Amino acid sequence: MKIPTLDQLIKGEIEVDELTRLLESEPPKEWLKSHPLARNQKNGDPILYLPIERVDYLLRSIFPSHWWEVKDVGIHQNSVQVTGRILYVNPLTGKVQHSDGVGGSISAVGMETAVPIAEANAKKSAAKKLGKIFGRDLSRDFGELEIEPKSETPKAEPKQINDNPVVERIIKQIQRTRM
Repeated sequence: MKIPTLDQLIKGEIEVDELTRLLESEPPKEWLKSHPLARNQKNGDPILYLPIERVDYLLRSIFPSHWWEVKDVGIHQNSVQVTGRILYVNPLTGKVQHSDGVGGSISAVGMETAVPIAEANAKKSAAKKLGKIFGRDLSRDFGELEIEPKSETPKAEPKQINDNPVVERIIKQIQRTRM
């Protein structure tokens, strides 16, 4: 592949291979989902995303020789951060390439729920770097991210879990963020 000239870049006359053309395609609208809480602050529209099952389908279809590797898992109080890497064989060159991603999750229910969500978010983050078809440019112009509360019902007082001062501070911190 030749390096484009500045004139070709300005005019948009860049020669691209089939893989690049595919990766820079927009994902079909019917594959997209609206985030249940996040809204575009500029216009109130929901933030769109590509669900993990579609990301996995695309990875299997475009890169039959690929694998996912969790590099690191960090747990702090009730949140999880996962760093991972998608490794794949470029079907045009035969070379192994990779893309890294980081994902997080917060769960008051338990780590059994938070870790898989954080891992899926990390995988989607790594895949987005491969191209638009993986959701790279979805809702990119969202301005300030606004998270809507799940409901307007009055907040119940937390039940006393135990006399652990760390648990009490976590509960108070969660209550302050919900106000």
